Amino acid sequence: MKKIFLVLSAALLLSSAMIFADNMDGSGDGSDIPPFKQKAPGESLSEINKILVQGIYCGQIGQPPLKFLAENEPPTLQSLGVIPETPGPNDPIEVSALITNDPNNTLSRTIKADLYYSYDGKKTWKHVEMDGPKGGGYWQAKIPPVGVKGTLYYFFTAADNDENYYMEIPKVDLKWGAADKQEYLNTIIVTNDTINTMPADLDLLEASVAYDGEYIYLDMLVKGEISGGTLTPVSINIYSAGFYPVDLSRENPTFILMHSQLAQFFGLPVIGLLDVDRNLIERTEAEARYFSKGGSLSMRVAKSAVMLPGSKGARIIFGTARGTQCNPIRAESIDTSGFINAVFGEREIEIK
Repeated sequence: MKKIFLVLSAALLLSSAMIFADNMDGSGDGSDIPPFKQKAPGESLSEINKILVQGIYCGQIGQPPLKFLAENEPPTLQSLGVIPETPGPNDPIEVSALITNDPNNTLSRTIKADLYYSYDGKKTWKHVEMDGPKGGGYWQAKIPPVGVKGTLYYFFTAADNDENYYMEIPKVDLKWGAADKQEYLNTIIVTNDTINTMPADLDLLEASVAYDGEYIYLDMLVKGEISGGTLTPVSINIYSAGFYPVDLSRENPTFILMHSQLAQFFGLPVIGLLDVDRNLIERTEAEARYFSKGGSLSMRVAKSAVMLPGSKGARIIFGTARGTQCNPIRAESIDTSGFINAVFGEREIEIK
């Protein structure tokens, strides 16, 4: 499992998670789809990446952050073919997608791709494991005849051998609240680091992303319980998701969605989207919300607040950290997810 220490402009050291998010038209419903849970084999690209940055106060960088981000760039879907383009109800549909890691940046390779589709108005979804990679990195799947006319919705997920992911996240109807807790469509398993022990309350097991057209939902599951930590000694639990621009133009995240039950001792909100370039000032227009129950934490943020103007998307990384110093703020990274490239929305084919 990769570990990374992320430098923040206000000297707050957080572990967080990366998503590459592109806009797509469409909507989705995931009532019956099985969540995508891929435990990818393989080791980290480099052991030195376990500790990337000691923190802005120490000023010790083990490897240039942009180099680390590039080397751990997740898979992307680069092209897509559908045959026939306008299928009938009795036609099988062949789908071919070029899904690869960028060989100019990383040695990681895509090892799994999946196709999900729905032909009943997104009430239920079916799943097909794709064959590949074929020559040039193409993955192929066949959708059997659906037997009815109408719109067929579909989306892709993929994983590489370093636990990085590509996800297309369909628009879903979500009920917000602990009583309405539901499984999201896109969930990844976070492989535990067998070398280092960590507190159960910060041991990240799963990370999930969902989207309803207005808000992005980010869920975390830890082995223990979502908790505040302790004040004596100072060991304050922090749960976060950091958002980066797509183009690797900066070393630090642009925004951090953070929850900490004892955040007031850092002068921070219990839940909030923090603007890294403005000394972690909270962006109240993000309408950040949370609820937790046992080991599950659900966070919500307005999509418009984390998408930079003119940007095609954002990158995110989930993580947990332990605050060990209040003034100046300092935190120690504990656990992180793999990186995720997420595309919001699903694709569609008209069956005529």
